[in-house]
Amino acid sequence: MNDWILHKNINVSSIKNKIEKIIKKTKPVSLEDLDLISTRGAKSKQYVITKFKDDFKDVQKKVIKEIQKYVFKNEDLKLQSAWTVKGYENGYHLAHNHSEHKVATVLYLDVPKKTIHNPGYFYYFIQENGKIKYNTIEPKKGSLIIMPVHIFHGCYPQAKGLRQTLNMDFGV
Repeated sequence: MNDWILHKNINVSSIKNKIEKIIKKTKPVSLEDLDLISTRGAKSKQYVITKFKDDFKDVQKKVIKEIQKYVFKNEDLKLQSAWTVKGYENGYHLAHNHSEHKVATVLYLDVPKKTIHNPGYFYYFIQENGKIKYNTIEPKKGSLIIMPVHIFHGCYPQAKGLRQTLNMDFGV
């Protein structure tokens, strides 16, 4: 079976407000943990919000519904981990994958205006017909990217402004 990646769009206006309320209840991941996370950038912050999953069940249901339209149609998916990342000018993500669970999602809550030198594209590598292929997605506010957890991906440095994602990994 070939690797796959899906790119859909959903309305995030109510989701962003919920996530903002949640991150006020927690602290960002310590810079000492940088070897454990892909987030980079002087002002970038990552917040683990899994323990607040009951506060955004409707968001999870919306994302699960999108996943089940295309893959894992008969599977009972459960949120295993969730975090949000706030990136600022020149923030980026190293190429990485998520080694646990079944499916990974990246939902863009905010995206800065792209520039030639800082497009902020999401990039990924998939195996297709025995070859590794590289591709990019230009994220927009509301972009939902769905992929198996083993897919290596990252994000190029961004322009001035806020890029915020809600990342959720699901298991069966």
